[in-house]
Amino acid sequence: SRYPAHFGAAVTLHLADGAVLTAEMPDALGDPENPLSAERVADKAMALFAAAGLDEAQAAALRDAALALPGAADARTLYALLP
Repeated sequence: SRYPAHFGAAVTLHLADGAVLTAEMPDALGDPENPLSAERVADKAMALFAAAGLDEAQAAALRDAALALPGAADARTLYALLP
């Protein structure tokens, strides 16, 4: 009912003993309302790169090039690292 203002989720578990457990996250992790730290963003990027098949050295080079973009003259270094 909060969509599209919020992109959260909720889950309800009905256990065999009759207990009901509910948890709700109104805003997804990484959304502006529930931001990740810069370190967690970099960790997430590394996990996604690994899932895409990049080895650790390729992933680290790509991450570092992306982090350098604010001070870079252009994006050529980043572009050259893309698989």
